[in-house]
This record gives sequence, C-alpha cells and structure tokens, in this order.
Amino acid sequence: MQGIEQEFFIDTKIGKLLIGVSGNRIAKISFNQPNNTLKGVKPKVVTSLENQLLEYFNGHRKTFQIEYSLTGTEFQKEVLAKID
Repeated sequence: MQGIEQEFFIDTKIGKLLIGVSGNRIAKISFNQPNNTLKGVKPKVVTSLENQLLEYFNGHRKTFQIEYSLTGTEFQKEVLAKID
C-alpha cells in the first residue's frame, strides 16, 4: 500500500476538507484536522476535486470524475470496487 505523499485543505460548504494525494490520485478525504497550516501548490487532481465539490454543493453536479486510489484490506477493496 502506497502512503499519502501530499496533503491539502479545501474549503467547502460543509467545512474544510483534508485531501491526501498519492501517485497523482486522491487517496484520502477527511474533515479538518488540528493542523490546518499546510502549504504548497495544489496538484491538478486536487483543484479538479475542489471544483467538482463546489459544483456539487451548488447543485450543478451529481457525479464525480476524479482519479482516486483505494486503500484497505483486500475485502474492503472488493466491496468498494463493487459500489463504484
């Protein structure tokens, strides 16, 4: 399993989200963590997710088109792949 290489915060209507990137794919999305001072240039995959979330929360999007990486046990990956 590949670890998180970079983390970025994005602001949404439901609060600040922490986005983890691994291999130019979204590997983690979670609510705000205590350390919200991350800096750096957001990769395209993060800005794309940020724009799609904005469109979703404004009622203009129902599906997402992002590159993501599934992590977990083999069973968890199988379940997630089936609901994809």
